[in-house]
Amino acid sequence: MDTGSLFILSVLICFVHPERKFVFVNKYLNWTSAQTYCRESFTDLVTVQDEQENQKLMELAEDLNECVWIGLRHTLHNWKWSKGVPSRSYDQNDDIWADGQPDNDGGGEHCAGISVTSLKGFNDKECTTALPFICFDDKAVLKYIIVEELETWDDAQIYCRTTHDDLATVTKETLLLLVSQLMLTGQREAWIGLYRDPWSSWSDSTSTSFNKWETDPTIHPTDDSCGCLKADTGLWQDISCDTGNQFFCYQDLRQTVLKVKLQSAVDLNNMEMQQQILEQIQDRLEAVGVTNITVKWRATAQNSNPEELVTN
Repeated sequence: MDTGSLFILSVLICFVHPERKFVFVNKYLNWTSAQTYCRESFTDLVTVQDEQENQKLMELAEDLNECVWIGLRHTLHNWKWSKGVPSRSYDQNDDIWADGQPDNDGGGEHCAGISVTSLKGFNDKECTTALPFICFDDKAVLKYIIVEELETWDDAQIYCRTTHDDLATVTKETLLLLVSQLMLTGQREAWIGLYRDPWSSWSDSTSTSFNKWETDPTIHPTDDSCGCLKADTGLWQDISCDTGNQFFCYQDLRQTVLKVKLQSAVDLNNMEMQQQILEQIQDRLEAVGVTNITVKWRATAQNSNPEELVTN
């Protein structure tokens, strides 16, 4: 083989153990200061992903009859689209909202709709309000379908997903058209696919649906509430983030790093070849019993080409 035609690439493979080390910190700090402490001394405030982890935290704070900070904070700005468009932060300064919106009137307005009284943008409303709604159907001639039946936001979502594609994702460009169509039906408001989960913001940005709330934590007019775990019961409470509490941090376990040199007669910068290499490495790892590992390329700051393989 002509060695002059070989492509050579040095890579790193990092193996990260899936478990984390939990740490109970016997200091009384507000939530923000606790977050800073955890990030400087460990990895972050703890994210609780399942009942087993919840029990481990209770054991760490055994015999403590107090509420201990976890990494959960209430946020009003993490809005999502039902159709799965990536979530983003929308606040009152975004031009998608009608004047004075979102105002979270009453502390529980977590779904959004449009109104014939505003051509500028959306309104936030309580999700249990019964309104007409707008579905989207990519296969239909008219992509946006206004349904005049009155439904809650959740029931409207079920209807749209069953009958069409989903509740409508609305842009500034389609807003005027939909408001005009809504006027023709004689309706004044309608649900769209925008909603928020105010308690989905963990400190380390992990996404998990697990929770152990003692009571419904959804009614809050502002972002001044944070989550804590009652050490004696394992149930979660939402209290003022300014309260001084002890807290749980977590530490990522150390990675094992292997340096590997790849040599091939084909161009290793080819995207298709990169994917084949990843799949072969993944298969080999699983064949020897190494599971719960994800392998991916990582580009360095100096070169846009991949120079590291990272597993997590």
